[in-house]
Amino acid sequence: QQVHQHLGLDLPTSLETMADFHRLQNCLSQLGVFLQKQGYLRDHFAFNFAVETRHAGQVISQSEADFIPNLNTKGIGYALYEMGYPAILPSAVYLYQLVGEAQHHSSRTMEELFERIGYAAYETEDFDPTGHPSDLVVELWEIRKLDH
Repeated sequence: QQVHQHLGLDLPTSLETMADFHRLQNCLSQLGVFLQKQGYLRDHFAFNFAVETRHAGQVISQSEADFIPNLNTKGIGYALYEMGYPAILPSAVYLYQLVGEAQHHSSRTMEELFERIGYAAYETEDFDPTGHPSDLVVELWEIRKLDH
């Protein structure tokens, strides 16, 4: 809430159109710059909606252009949240191997951002990030419209 007020984010009211999607991407970029300037992330922030990965025995293949249609027709969209050396936690690969999950506190900020526009967004608890570059912490996210 404090970050939203500090950054003055111009959030869309929904995710129905590509214009809404581009506004969301702009807000996420602003948040990433903020996290880097504050020293939470050393050198990289990305919230990618083009996803090619495996999770829970399923292949997930989604282009950036498919995110809004998937969200509105299938009820779910995906994203990969990439962080360059978060200051507060060791790598996701280490956490996954140690305790079977890779969760990060900066994610709560992203969850709130999505909630403000009517969506539940969260990292999957059992995503195996070992197929991604070892210098990044990577989380697989699921995004769904909230029922109101």
